[in-house]
Amino acid sequence: AVSSTDTRYACCRLRISRAPPLVDGAAASLLAASGGRSPLSCGMLCAGSGSRRGQSSGSATSRAKDVGSGARRWLPAAPHRSATNARARVLATVLPDALSPTGRSPYRRRQQQQPAPVPQSTLRIFLDSADMKEWSQWHNMGLFHGVTTNPAILERDGVRCTMESLTAMTRTAFEMGAREVQLQTWGSTVQAMSSNALNLAGIDPRRVVVKLPCTPEGIQAASLLSESDIRVTITGIYAPHQVLLAEAVGAEYAAPYLGRMNDLVPGQGTAAVREMQDTLAAHHSTCRLLVASIRDVAELSQLSAVGCDTFTISPSVAKLWFKVDATIKAAKDFESAATRMGAP
Repeated sequence: AVSSTDTRYACCRLRISRAPPLVDGAAASLLAASGGRSPLSCGMLCAGSGSRRGQSSGSATSRAKDVGSGARRWLPAAPHRSATNARARVLATVLPDALSPTGRSPYRRRQQQQPAPVPQSTLRIFLDSADMKEWSQWHNMGLFHGVTTNPAILERDGVRCTMESLTAMTRTAFEMGAREVQLQTWGSTVQAMSSNALNLAGIDPRRVVVKLPCTPEGIQAASLLSESDIRVTITGIYAPHQVLLAEAVGAEYAAPYLGRMNDLVPGQGTAAVREMQDTLAAHHSTCRLLVASIRDVAELSQLSAVGCDTFTISPSVAKLWFKVDATIKAAKDFESAATRMGAP
C-alpha cells in the first residue's frame, strides 16, 4: 500500500502531501495501449507496491496486462516534460484534476490560457454588375464577397445571356477573387427554369448561386433545386410575406428590392425590409436577406443597425463610400504633414 502522506516517488522526484489519484476505465485502457508506460511519469508505471527507482516492478507487458485487466494502480502526480501534446489532451479529459499537487490538471490549465478564437463578421457585400472592368477595380480592394447578376444587368453591361458567355464570365470572376457568383435562370415553365438552373449551377456547384423569381414557377423550381443541394436565391421580393416563401423552400438568400419598393411608396421599402429581417431572425433561419436596389450608402448603415448583413450594390453606389469630404481633407493634411517632416 502507498502512504497517503509525505510519499516520495523516486521516478518523479516529487513530494506530495496526499495520495495520487486512482486510474481505471478509459485511462487504464490508454495506459495498456501505451505498453504499460505512463505518459505522466518518467517511464515507470508506479504500481500499487510503490516501486522506487532501481526496483523492478515487472515487465512492461505484465504491467500493461495488470492495468488492462481492471486493476487499480497509482500514478505519479507530476507530468513528465516528454509527454506528447496528443497524449496530454487525451489525459486532460480522462484523468481528474488531482493529477497535480495544486489540485488542477496542468494540461487543462494550459488549454484555458489559450486565447479564444476571434468571431468572424457575418457581413457580405456583393457587387451588382456584369462589367468585368468594374470587377477588376473593386475586387482588388477586398471589399466584396462576390458578384450578383440578372438578365437586366447582363443587357445593361453588354453580356450575352447564353451558357457559353455566362460560363466565361463566371470563371473570370473567380479568377479575380470572387467567392460567389449569383446567376439568374430563365424560362416560362418550371421545367425550363430548372433545366437552365442546373446548367448554371454546373459551372461551379460550390460557388455559383442560382437566382429564381418569387413566382409560382420560380418557387416550385427552387424547391426542386434545393432538394438537389443547389444553392438558391429567391429574387424580386417586394412584400414582407414573400420572405416566408424563400425560407420555406430552403433558399440560401432572399432578395428584396429596397429602392424600387421605396419608389412605389416612399419609406415603405425600408420598413418592409426591417420586417423581413425580424421575421427571419424570429425563426432563427439560415436564410440571408440579400438587400438589393440600394440607392445610397446611408441605407447600408441604417439597415445594418437593425440586423441586415447582406447587401448587393452597384459600382456607382460603391463609389459613394469614399465621397466624404472631411475624410478626403484629413488624408491630404496627413500627407502634407509627412512631407514637411521629411518623408521621401
